[in-house]
Amino acid sequence: MAHNHALTVASRALETIALSKGIPPERIAYVPNGPGINKRLAASSDQSPVSNLQSPILLVYSRLFEFDTGRLTAILQGVKTAVPDLTILLVGAGLYDADAAQFRRQLAEAGLADAVKDVGWVELEALPALLRAADVGVYLMDDTLLNRTKCPVKLADMAAAGAPVVAEAVGQVNEYVVHGRTGYLRPTGDIEGLTADLIHLLQNPAERERFSEAAKRHIAAHFNWADLAERVEQAYTQRDIG
Repeated sequence: MAHNHALTVASRALETIALSKGIPPERIAYVPNGPGINKRLAASSDQSPVSNLQSPILLVYSRLFEFDTGRLTAILQGVKTAVPDLTILLVGAGLYDADAAQFRRQLAEAGLADAVKDVGWVELEALPALLRAADVGVYLMDDTLLNRTKCPVKLADMAAAGAPVVAEAVGQVNEYVVHGRTGYLRPTGDIEGLTADLIHLLQNPAERERFSEAAKRHIAAHFNWADLAERVEQAYTQRDIG
């Protein structure tokens, strides 16, 4: 890293690491990820692999390897107890088959199987409609150095689609979710707090609507790809390369 003329980093944690290696701040450009779903597709797509989902809908959009799935199961069980008509929408597939199989067993053991609609891995064209169907989303991350350096596109997609997200406040999650305005943040492992926040949002449609609109505005204002691309261009064209 020390031999570069300019360095782009996708997270504040990576920025801190670069600074610790002696790279001057003026050679570091912070360029986080924007949504993975482009605006045209998000606006036009109505291809959903499911129909007639029963509200309220709690979205889990994850590869299941960045956290303990037992923690997620406990949260979902707590929410379902308070919101009996809950539908749990699972989008995505486990990065590792063993993680996905374990999560399915945990859901069954918790008595949640009948509440789950698992669509697995879907084509990009079907994703916007699924994300828009959610009333709330949950996003978990263990508080590890690796997770703090990540810049989760899935979270950006959820917020851009207008899903109010309750999340564990790890690394870049703090920049995508604005606590009390677009969603709620809790420390990793705060099962009771995360559960309470999800229940609160599910039982308060007016607040969900406010958070949904604020989430879309936040992503558009701070994580749109046109502005991010300009940052990259500036990083590599305006540095003094001697």
